[in-house]
Amino acid sequence: GYRKVDLTPNVILLSVLLPWTRPFESVKEFKQAHRSEDDIALVNAGMRVFLKQEGVNWTVADVSIVYGGVAPVSFAAVKTERSLIGKNWDKHML
Repeated sequence: GYRKVDLTPNVILLSVLLPWTRPFESVKEFKQAHRSEDDIALVNAGMRVFLKQEGVNWTVADVSIVYGGVAPVSFAAVKTERSLIGKNWDKHML
């Protein structure tokens, strides 16, 4: 839930690994808040898409869409993610 950490009191977090994106992979974050300076977001989102080329088309090989601030914990849009995989990345799909 909000402002809760899933660690026991005797655990120390030493590092966090944020992997580099691969070629043809893009990651974008979004935040909507009352103020622009380090305020707690009302709603936020993180989106990642990995594209592969198939002939002259680019298709969605993998995708992640996650929203925060809409439930007690972050919410993954799993049905939307599944529906996008294999689709052509073009104006019609967007």
